[in-house]
Amino acid sequence: MLIGLHGSCGFIAVVGDVFKGEVLYNGGLTILPDSLIDAMVVNAKILLLLPGTNTWENRKHEAILKKAREFLVLGHRGGGSL
Repeated sequence: MLIGLHGSCGFIAVVGDVFKGEVLYNGGLTILPDSLIDAMVVNAKILLLLPGTNTWENRKHEAILKKAREFLVLGHRGGGSL
């Protein structure tokens, strides 16, 4: 799951994932993605947030980590939790 925050006079959350189904996180948080990860455009107005998970090493997250690298290589801001 990748959350991009952007907006001209504030922020809105745009949530992307590799599929558009509900995602249940540790602790009970459920998120429904707005967009597929491949459709998210890397730009300087987006703040990258990666929610915590204990499965980042799993191959199913490769597309998300690849998109995160695109943000970070260009020097965009980001954050995450463990």
